[in-house]
Amino acid sequence: MMKLVYLPVERYRNRWTEYVSGPNGMFADGIKGVGDVQLLTIQPNNDLHEIRMGAVLDVTFRAQFSFWQVEKLLQMIYSGEVTDKSVIYIEDFWLPGFEMIPYACHIKGIRPKVYAFCHAQSVDPHDFTHRMRSWMRPMEIGWGNWLTGIFVAAEELKAMLVAGNVARPEKIHVCGTVMRRQVLVDLGWMKDGGKLTRTKSVIFASRPDPEKDPQFFFAVASKMRDSGIGFKYLSGRPLPKDIIGQASAAKVAVYDNLSKERYFHHLQTASLAFNCAKQDFIGYCQLDALAAGCPVLCPDYLTFPTLLKRESCYLYAPGDVADACKHVTDIVNATAGTSAGNESMPALYHRFALHYEFSVERMVSTMFEM
Repeated sequence: MMKLVYLPVERYRNRWTEYVSGPNGMFADGIKGVGDVQLLTIQPNNDLHEIRMGAVLDVTFRAQFSFWQVEKLLQMIYSGEVTDKSVIYIEDFWLPGFEMIPYACHIKGIRPKVYAFCHAQSVDPHDFTHRMRSWMRPMEIGWGNWLTGIFVAAEELKAMLVAGNVARPEKIHVCGTVMRRQVLVDLGWMKDGGKLTRTKSVIFASRPDPEKDPQFFFAVASKMRDSGIGFKYLSGRPLPKDIIGQASAAKVAVYDNLSKERYFHHLQTASLAFNCAKQDFIGYCQLDALAAGCPVLCPDYLTFPTLLKRESCYLYAPGDVADACKHVTDIVNATAGTSAGNESMPALYHRFALHYEFSVERMVSTMFEM
């Protein structure tokens, strides 16, 4: 039996970590599918938390959670539980207190295999950490130098990490986003949609941040206000007042502070999930929609063509409102009135997202050189 020491990200009610991280999340579910791997999860609790400061993770709680994990790992290094033969997986490359892990390993005279998943970092010009690169990049390079390997969701991020000198190409492994649709079903969020009919509605569910460009979505909605198609902005958190004002002006209905159950209900009854992000490495907005059998429309840019297999009907010219409107009309007219289907895997998910069902297997294969 192979043992994998797992340092998950803390779980947030309105983020992907709610269903990906921890002992019952998608990563752990993927490990069960591999077989001969025992998962040792290192975390102070498996509770759901709220983001109070920050948009991606809570600044204070992220530090507290990570420091507890690092302290526990240091105790395991000291006691001999972690050895040269140990394999450790860190769910987020940016782990507060990380520098103490190589420090302790050096003092102890051991060199375990340590891998981390990089979701973006300062090498991405559209990421919020890019503005911190003057002080952050040297730390990223140091951590990247010590890690055994780095996992990323897409080739585009690998190229950015290489260009930023964070790590050599052979150290960066493109595994794909961690996704396990059955977890959503088991949680009760993905209902049997056999009795649900898709309405003439378009959903936007990205964060209200510049890199997700909600203003472009508002421009499309405003252009189509007389089309008979409804536009919705979904959010697991309360949206800022300025975003609510912009949505109102564009005739976009706002549904914020949503539970995951209501979020997936909207996806199961919509005709289209719209994306216009300037930064995205196969994100959960698209995978969630596909898991609900909802078509997605994305800009023909960055990782989106790879996800959608370059099928032109699901890709519009970046920044082109008129082209986006045409695609919206075509997809909604073809989808509205159809059944949401049942809990079995939707055809759209099978076509575009099946690859990500096996991301964990690819990671395990790399970490244990299988």
